[in-house]
Amino acid sequence: PAVMKIVAATALLAATAKAQDPATGWMAYAVGDISSTGADRITRLEMTWTVGEEPTKSSAFFSPWFGMDPADNLNLIQPVNPWSGSRFGGGSWSAYTEYYQWSPTHNSNSKSFSVSSGDTLHGSLIYDESSDSYTLTQECVETGASSTQVVKAQNGKKYNIPYVVYEKTFPCADYPPDEIVTFRDIIVECDGVDCTKDVKWSEMVKDDNCEMAAHISDDNSEISITWNTKASSTYDSMSRQELFDLNYHGNWALAMDLDENLLALDGVRLPTPVHPIKCTADIALIAEDLKSGKDAVTTIESSCDKTRSEQCITDLTSLMGVVDTTLEHATTALSDCMDGTGSDCELNLDNIVADLESVSHDLEEVLVTCPARQLKDCVKDVVASGKALFTVIEAAVTTYKECKA
Repeated sequence: PAVMKIVAATALLAATAKAQDPATGWMAYAVGDISSTGADRITRLEMTWTVGEEPTKSSAFFSPWFGMDPADNLNLIQPVNPWSGSRFGGGSWSAYTEYYQWSPTHNSNSKSFSVSSGDTLHGSLIYDESSDSYTLTQECVETGASSTQVVKAQNGKKYNIPYVVYEKTFPCADYPPDEIVTFRDIIVECDGVDCTKDVKWSEMVKDDNCEMAAHISDDNSEISITWNTKASSTYDSMSRQELFDLNYHGNWALAMDLDENLLALDGVRLPTPVHPIKCTADIALIAEDLKSGKDAVTTIESSCDKTRSEQCITDLTSLMGVVDTTLEHATTALSDCMDGTGSDCELNLDNIVADLESVSHDLEEVLVTCPARQLKDCVKDVVASGKALFTVIEAAVTTYKECKA
C-alpha cells in the first residue's frame, strides 16, 4: 500500500507539472537558434567529447549530453553519457542514445555500452527525409563500440533547437574532478547545408549548482561546461534518499529500459539490469536502510531497557518506519536490477524478497502488539526480529553482488 501511495503521488505530480524541456535538473546548458539561416530544420548534428574522470565514491547519477528538440520542446533526441555511481565501489560510465517524448509520454533507448574515463565519444543525429526520421548514433572511437536507433518525427515536427547540457543536481564533490567537459568538432547542417557558424548559441543555467557554466567558442566549434567540485551547493544538506527522489524523474534517469549495462560493485560483474541507474540508486538506499535499522535496534535496546518511556515508544515507531521503507526499497530493487530472464540469480533474489516480506511481517506484528505486552518480552522480540530482518537484507545485497552476468 505504501508503494502504491508513492507511485500515485509521483504520477499526480508528473501530470500537474509543466512537462517540457528545459527540464528540472538541467544545470548549465547551451541552446542554439537557427532562425537566421531561414532553414526549417537541423538535418545533421554531430559532436565529439572525452569521457570525464571518475567521480568520488557516491551514489550520484548524472550525464553530460547533446541533443535536439522541435519548437515545442516536447521530443528530445540525444546521445547520452551517464555516470552511475555506487557506494559499494565507485561506479561506471556508459553511453547510448535516447528519445524522450513528453506527450503522450514515451521513451526509447538504444543498447548501452560501457566506456572508461579518457575514451572518446562521437555522437550524431542525422535526418532522413524519405522517412521523416532521425538516426541517433553514439560511438566510442577507441573501441568501435556503438549504439543506434531510428526515431520518427512525431506528427511531422521539425527539429530546430540544439542543446548541450549537464544534467542532474548533486553536491559538488560528486561530480568529476576534472571539472570540465568539452563538446568539440561540432557540425551542424540546416536543410542539408553547413550552418555550424550561423547558429546563435546562448549560455544558460536552469538549476544553479556548483558554479556550472557553459562556454561557447567564437567559431562555434566547441562548447564546454565547467564546474567547481569544491563549491558549496544547495544540495549539501540533503540525504542520499532525498537526492535520489529529487533527481529520479524525466528522460534518461527515469526510463533506462536497456538490455546491456553491467554495473560494477566491488569489481563484481553483475546481471544485466532493466534500469541500470535506478538499480544503482536502489542498492545504495538499501545499504542506508541496513545501517538505519541496525542503529534503531541498538537504540531500542537502550531506550526501552527498563521503562516504557516516550522515547522508547518513539524509537519503536521509528523502527516500524524503517521496516516499511526497507521493504519498499528491496521490492523496487528487484524489479530495477534484474532482467526478467528467470535465471538462478533472479530466483534466489525472489526467494530473499519473500523472506524479507515474511520477517518484516513478523517484526511489524511484534511492534503492533508491544503496548499490551510486558516491556521486557516486547524488547526481546523486537531485537530478535530486527536482527533477523537485517540479516535477510545483508543476504540480499550479498547475493546480488555475487550474481554473475
